[in-house]
This record gives sequence, C-alpha cells and structure tokens, in this order.
Amino acid sequence: TSSDEPVNAVAMTTSASTYFYNATVSFNRAVNFTHADSKNEEIQLFGQNFLVGSATDTTTLVLFKSAETIFLTVGGTTPMPSATVVVEDETYTVELTGATDTSATIRITDSAGASDQKEINEAASKKILGVEVAVNTADESTATNMLQAEVMVGASRIKLQDASEVLYGSDDDSIDGTRVSFNSTAGPGAINKLTIQVFA
Repeated sequence: TSSDEPVNAVAMTTSASTYFYNATVSFNRAVNFTHADSKNEEIQLFGQNFLVGSATDTTTLVLFKSAETIFLTVGGTTPMPSATVVVEDETYTVELTGATDTSATIRITDSAGASDQKEINEAASKKILGVEVAVNTADESTATNMLQAEVMVGASRIKLQDASEVLYGSDDDSIDGTRVSFNSTAGPGAINKLTIQVFA
C-alpha cells in the first residue's frame, strides 16, 4: 500500500554456532601436517600459497603466506651466511649472525639499508622489519666451528587451532568473527577437511 522503496537486508548473528558462511577445503584423504614430509612444504589454500611451518603439532596448524625456506651456514667448507629473498615485491637480505643447538640469531636488512636482528628459538617465529621469520632448525658445531640454520621467511604467519579463532602474526592476534574446524579428532595429524567459519 506504499510507494516507498523496499529495504533489502541480511541479518547475521554474532554466534559461531550460527555462522554466516563456511570456507572449506576438502582433501581426498587424511593429511598428516605434523609429519616431517609435510613441514616446510607448499600448499595452496583458498587460492593462496602457504608453507607449512615447523611449529605445526597435534593441535595447531601453522602456515606462512608467501614464504621461502633458506639454509644459512657460517664457517665450514661452503659457507653461505646470507641470502636474498623477495617478500611481497620487497627485497630483503637474511643473515645468520649466531646459532646454538636450539636457536638462531637472524639479521634482516631491507632494500633501503635498515636492519634489525633477533634471536629465534627452533620451531618459533618473530617479526623482524615487518617480515615473519621462523627458525625450523639450528645447530652449533664446536668440532667444525660451524653454525647452521634452516630459516623460513614470509609475509605473514597464520595459526589454526580447532574450535578457535584464526590467529595471525607472531603475537597471535585473533581475527574476530572466525572459527576453525578441522573436522578431525586427530587434529593436524589427520585432517580430511579444513573449515573456516565466519560470523558477525
């Protein structure tokens, strides 16, 4: 009975149990992301490339977006103390300045010459000059006077835990309105389906 234009709206709740939509990846068979053959390997999820982080365990799947793995060595017969990587069109020099059997000290230098360094434990990560840096393995050999580290450098770090919000960055900041579902009682040890639920 009115000439007013109708108002179109979508009502959303703020409860994860009544999510607005799901983003789901289904695998042909259960994938064990905790296995050594899965870690540091590339996987495409939701149209983006990630590397599976070495910190992935039976409850948590850790991913690095646009990441690259490099091997650094100080001393020995074929030293390679630094390497150049490109992260989101920016060039960085990654240098190993120290190592123990449980951690490595990594210096990052950007194309403008700014640099910073931090000590990072194995299977952990820190942000250096805005870049996520993870140390997969570290080693100090007094017999050969050699330092080694396997380092993963990426644009961002994503952490997925079943029935939890999506976490990002070294500080595990949460993305509001999200919840992770592995659809597996074995967690990252055997995932058939990975779902991100989104709600208001």
